Amino acid sequence: MRCEAKMQESLWTTSSVSCATCDARFSVRRKIGLRSLRYFECPSCAGLVSLKSNSLPVAITDEEVIEAAEEEDEICEAQAEDGEDDEEGKSEISNLEWEPDGDVERAVIDPAQRIADLNSLLEISRRIGEEKDLDALLNLIMNETTRLLKTDRSSLFLYDEANHEIYTKIAQRAEVKQIRVPVGKGISGMVAQIRRVWNIEDAYDCPYFDRSWDKITGYRTKSVLCSPIFTREGNLVGVIQVLNRLDGKRFDSYDEELLYTLTSHAAAALANASLLAAFLDGQKMKKALEVASDIQMSLLPRKAPDFPGYELAGYSTPCDEAGGDYYDYVEIDEHRLLIAVGDVTGHGVGAALLMATGRALLRAFSIKSLDLPDTLFNMNNALERDMGAERFMTLFIGVLDRRTGELVYSSAGHDPPMVLRKSSGEFFEMESTGLPLGMVEDTDFPFGDSVILEPGDLISIATDGVWEAMDKTDEEYGQERLQAVLRKAAEKPAEKVIDAVYDDVRAFCKEIPFRDDFTLVILKRNV
Repeated sequence: MRCEAKMQESLWTTSSVSCATCDARFSVRRKIGLRSLRYFECPSCAGLVSLKSNSLPVAITDEEVIEAAEEEDEICEAQAEDGEDDEEGKSEISNLEWEPDGDVERAVIDPAQRIADLNSLLEISRRIGEEKDLDALLNLIMNETTRLLKTDRSSLFLYDEANHEIYTKIAQRAEVKQIRVPVGKGISGMVAQIRRVWNIEDAYDCPYFDRSWDKITGYRTKSVLCSPIFTREGNLVGVIQVLNRLDGKRFDSYDEELLYTLTSHAAAALANASLLAAFLDGQKMKKALEVASDIQMSLLPRKAPDFPGYELAGYSTPCDEAGGDYYDYVEIDEHRLLIAVGDVTGHGVGAALLMATGRALLRAFSIKSLDLPDTLFNMNNALERDMGAERFMTLFIGVLDRRTGELVYSSAGHDPPMVLRKSSGEFFEMESTGLPLGMVEDTDFPFGDSVILEPGDLISIATDGVWEAMDKTDEEYGQERLQAVLRKAAEKPAEKVIDAVYDDVRAFCKEIPFRDDFTLVILKRNV
């Protein structure tokens, strides 16, 4: 027997291994010993793999065995030192007012039970590696953890790095389905902070235990085993917590071993599934934004109406997928045309929805009455009830009579349109006549001073995203540059004037994207 044991200590075996999860094939060289485990971690996917039976023993010297053991000890020491240096919350860890009793019972496990548990771990690892859906994966890990450790229930918290919180999407047999906990609060939050296992005999003896959850659910938490979940790179993925062994005893060292092994192989799958879920959510959001953008663009005029003696062109582009800028034309009759340009605070989907609401209200109220102040008054009261305190909409509306060239208007806080007189080559502005829409109920919006357009005159109606566009030094494009381009391009068709302005603003900003929506309407009188 002594000779046989000596031979086993001096033998190594090379084994051909195939991973059931990712199909990777590799060789494992290990020392043969009475207690040597017959499962290993796949270097490709971190799944558990078992040894095949056709392993070939290779004899080596005792010196090599001692050398290998010493090298392994050095690696373990180095890893321990790195862990101490890199561990987050070091000062909090060293100053904890309470920690669980470290005198955990050393479990004596029947070899047959250990083999059965290892086989279960292999099967669980395979199933975890195959599951790509995050919610299904969370369910799988918790169900199998509860079954393997023979506990009453389990909870798995994912780590939200951006908010420094942990949250659970599923709690088995608990009424509370969504729980978010700041890191450092409660048992799970403390384990996330100190990043090591806590084995607690009685949760009610722990000052970090939050009894409110027991009160909500009617449950009685007794023993708790809580472990952080790390990737192989040492990144925190989450925290898993198991409650109340079915036999009523405290969790022992073998429970800790099983939980550690299971979470080691769950970590990579959870990280990958979280990334996939975030990607798919991003794709869904991107698709939704594309649909919102298409709908918004469909609300803008496809082309300017044919209005004899005048040229009219408009262009709008959001800085995000959807925006809050708006322009519109409404033909009142063969002689009169309503022109509108608006800007909702902010940009994105929220601003786009308010823009669509404003468009619908304008069309509804302008059909009933051509009294522009009355139209803005009614729009303002309708929007004031729906908009929050941080939201408002500026809007310019004017009616052009092609017979006289007169443009009457009213403006709710919109940036003044600029009129370029051909006769003098000078600009003047059409001032706002009221507050932005949605700010104060029952506000009046009187007419502004009407403008008579003469042949060759040009009006530029824009949103502030045009002249507030910035270059990489945060210098604004400015209205002086805008006026210079308008003067230079004034003889061109209205559409070419818009092209000239856009190209000049784009050249000024260079590679810097627009930070606000860009909208411009050009009106010219030809005869």
